[in-house]
Parts: sequence; structure tokens; C-alpha cells
Amino acid sequence: MTATVAELKRAWRAVEAGLFSDPSTASDPHAREVGAVQWTPQPGERVLPVVGAHGFSGASMLSLALATVAAPARVVECAPLGGCGLVAAPTAELGDYDGFWTRGLRDDVLVERVSGDLRDCGAVPRLSVVDRISGLTVLDVGWDARVVLASEGWLATALTAVETVVVTATATVAGLRRVETTLAVLDRPDACRVVLLGPVRRRWPKGLAVTFGPLTRALDRRGWVFTVPAVASLRVVGVDSRPLPAELLAAAGLVLGSARQPDTAVEREEDR
Repeated sequence: MTATVAELKRAWRAVEAGLFSDPSTASDPHAREVGAVQWTPQPGERVLPVVGAHGFSGASMLSLALATVAAPARVVECAPLGGCGLVAAPTAELGDYDGFWTRGLRDDVLVERVSGDLRDCGAVPRLSVVDRISGLTVLDVGWDARVVLASEGWLATALTAVETVVVTATATVAGLRRVETTLAVLDRPDACRVVLLGPVRRRWPKGLAVTFGPLTRALDRRGWVFTVPAVASLRVVGVDSRPLPAELLAAAGLVLGSARQPDTAVEREEDR
């Protein structure tokens, strides 16, 4: 049987990814492709996961903003098809990449989403090989942190191995409670950054900040709790191919700055 060009390319990507150098997966390529083994970033690859503490917390929007600020970069949606928030974000569709990921391009940001449906987060395919210049890979995790960490997929390893994890929520009492729960589940006080979707802090309802739990409060003292604006147009139609608002990109820049300087508190706009 003669192999097609697409099949040969896919086989070469598997070799580059080390598929056949791991005895535990060499006899079962699918096991590695769906991420059933431990994971490490590629040499020089910087990975930043974004975890929503609850639904509609702005995780996908922030993921794209982070990648846009860090461009050239890529953002990878790990959610099942029904939960993807960036389907309309690319300005150009690149189609199937390796049988597992569908690619799109938005200026200097590569957008990847899972091609098929997923039964659980342990079935998320391994990250595709970076085949272009990319300063950052943002993971839009798309699953509850507790579910991810209880799985055997590579996402669980990513959440425990990377330098920084971003947790998103709405600036509400319920949102802050979910943040505290998620921080406790992650159990990485020096790695987490919290991003709250809502107005700047000086415009919060009186007493909202009082509902910070001890873990959130500790991050806040280090300057690691941020706010991003709830843009009305994005709340109505979601993220599409139009440019992201400048205020959203500015907030994403502050978050990235704190991730690059983990021991330095960042001056937030609302504190000036």
C-alpha cells in the first residue's frame, strides 16, 4: 500500500514529537496521541494554561488576548466542540493539521481546536508540534480543574508542571467563591494568577473585595489579582474575527508581565 503525502507528514510529526522513542507508547500510537502519557513542553516552548473557575468566566477571550499580546503565539482550545469559544476568532481557516487538530490563523496568532468530539478531558490529543515561530502557547483548558487533575491526560501534567496558571472568574460573590475553590484544587499558591471579569476595582459594589477567601487574598497582596473589562459587544456575539478591544489587551499585558516576573508585584491600573 502506498502512503499518501498527508500520512507521511503525520508520521514525521510523530517522530519529531518522540512518539517512537517512548516504549510505553510505540506499540500503541493512539495512546500518545490522546495524551495518555506524561507531558513536557518542547524545547523553548513556553506554555500558559487558562482555567475558568466557572462557565462564561471569560477564559477563551482572555486566552486569545494573552496570545495576541505575546504574538507570534498560539492558543489551543482543549474543550469539546460544543464548548469552544474561539471558533469564529480566526481570520483564515487552515483546516486539519494532523488528524486531531483544526487550525486557523488570526494575524500572528495560531488558533487550534480539537477536530473531533471528546468523551472526557483525558482524551484531549497531545499538543501538535510547533512548526512556526511562537513565543507562547496559551492553553484554553475548557474543563473544571478538579476534573482535569483527576484525569490521566497530559492536561493534568501541564497544570502541575508549568510556571504559571491563570484562573478566570466573574467579579461577583459567586465568582470569587469559585476562584477560592479552584485555587485550593490547584494547590499552587506561587504559580496562580487570578483574572476577574468585570469593572475595575474602584467601581466594585461595596464589600465585594471582602468576600476574597484566604488564598485569593494572599495572591492579591502580591499584586496577582487582575480585572479585565466585560466588553458589551463580546458578551452579546462572543469573540469573532474583529480586533480585540484595547482595554482588554492592556489587561492581558499586565497578566503576562506578572507571569514573566513571578517575584515582583505588578502595579494594576485600579491601584494607581
